[in-house]
Amino acid sequence: MRVGFVTAALVAGSCLSGPAAAWFMTIHNQIGYMADQLITPQARYMIQNILEPEYQGSLGRAAAWADTVSRTTAKYSYGWHWISARDEPPDNCNLHYHRDCQKGGCVVQQIWNQTQILEGCVQRLAYGNYQPDVDCQQALKWVTHFIGDIAEPMHTSLRAFGGNTFKVMFNGTETNLHQTWDRWILYAGTNRPEGFPADYFDPYFQYLLSRIQRDEYRIPRDQWTMCNLEIRRGTYCPELWAQDSNAIVCDYAYGRYENGTDLLESGYAAEAFHIVELQLAKAAWRLAGWLNTVAAVNLRGMDADTEMDPLLNQQPN
Repeated sequence: MRVGFVTAALVAGSCLSGPAAAWFMTIHNQIGYMADQLITPQARYMIQNILEPEYQGSLGRAAAWADTVSRTTAKYSYGWHWISARDEPPDNCNLHYHRDCQKGGCVVQQIWNQTQILEGCVQRLAYGNYQPDVDCQQALKWVTHFIGDIAEPMHTSLRAFGGNTFKVMFNGTETNLHQTWDRWILYAGTNRPEGFPADYFDPYFQYLLSRIQRDEYRIPRDQWTMCNLEIRRGTYCPELWAQDSNAIVCDYAYGRYENGTDLLESGYAAEAFHIVELQLAKAAWRLAGWLNTVAAVNLRGMDADTEMDPLLNQQPN
């Protein structure tokens, strides 16, 4: 499934264009499709009853919604997709929620805020008095998207506006460091110059899921949540996830950058590829675990297995 960077380099430069986003939108879709395979029956019930029918009960289909509205109908949400760590990469990376969450809200804050809204909705669902509610639908979609966003290292650093103004070369084409981590490393490493689909579970992400199920990543999956998914402890979990991503900013994103080099040809992208894969896997695992916990805590009366482990051996659809 993994494709060498020499082959990918022949085609990657053809698609270096377009605006930056935290993980390109279709990558968000694919994170959601991975999470779809890891949710419990309780969580599936919750998702199917809260999401609008057009999403067919799938986190994958709903995962990119937040990016589609951040510059249009929900401009107030634009800053919710990141946190502006005021550190000095590559020499010093550190992130503190109360210092770094920008005015108007940040990704750490909004995972917690939207989870609280979602919990109220699920409690109504448990008591049988839930009716379709836009706030509930959006809360679930915000949470789905932001747990993906927080795994993208460039969304946890203020330097160069998350790397957006840090110009770099990738396969002979000028781009920026944000887009490099957002998509180009992944596209090159998978030989996918056109990216990934939005409307079905791509085989490459099925492969990433199978590695989650077999616990084959360099860091064991029991270390990914970092906080026992304690949804009632405010911003505790999201802040740890942001700090985890922020460490990559110093350790690799800026720390391994050499001025004037082409990031594809120099080997930077090839060595970063396993980091990107791990961050994508973490995002799907945390998303599924977070929603499984929300469902388990608030749908206590349902006769359904609330653990993730029984689902780990199932094959992706």
